[in-house]
Amino acid sequence: MKNIQEYECGYCEHIVSGKVVFVGENPKFHLNGKPWSRIQRESILVPAEESYAPLSTYIINSCEKTNCSPDIQRFKVKLDSLDDKK
Repeated sequence: MKNIQEYECGYCEHIVSGKVVFVGENPKFHLNGKPWSRIQRESILVPAEESYAPLSTYIINSCEKTNCSPDIQRFKVKLDSLDDKK
């Protein structure tokens, strides 16, 4: 991908903070010390639309109960805007 000058890479967006990460084979672009090829082999794939809503609801509820991050309100707004685009 053009973003990290690699033929193939992964794209990761942190759910609450919105931070974007590209994962590649170059050690500079590893995620938690792992290259993209290993991340792919070790990952479980789930349908995004069917799994994202229940997961996000769980994260929001848990975070609000434990006051884990002030970013949770920004995350809720982001989810609402995604729902509006359907």
